[in-house]
Amino acid sequence: MKTIFDRETEIGHADPERWGWEGGDLPNLELLDGRIVAHTRADLNHARGILKLEQHVYIRAGEHVLEQTWLAPERLIEAVDDDADAEQLAQKLHDHYCEHARQRLNEGVCA
Repeated sequence: MKTIFDRETEIGHADPERWGWEGGDLPNLELLDGRIVAHTRADLNHARGILKLEQHVYIRAGEHVLEQTWLAPERLIEAVDDDADAEQLAQKLHDHYCEHARQRLNEGVCA
């Protein structure tokens, strides 16, 4: 397996006050400055032409990474013809996941 795509895209900012959410042990200043990130990683098995893709959303607040459950992680295994096809598919799925995450964020489902 070889990683062919590893990208994170900021989709918004954490708003714990609006969500009524406490960050636990995380200092509030760091949490208030938190960025919501969608991440996609794709690995390719060249011998079999299989693309394995994993996507998830988290908040990066200072040195902390807080996994989010309001948007379920996605995993996909897909047959592809070549590296270019695999990268193009990974980019397309990353863009779609980011858009879906932004939509859910705008709906206020983050609490």
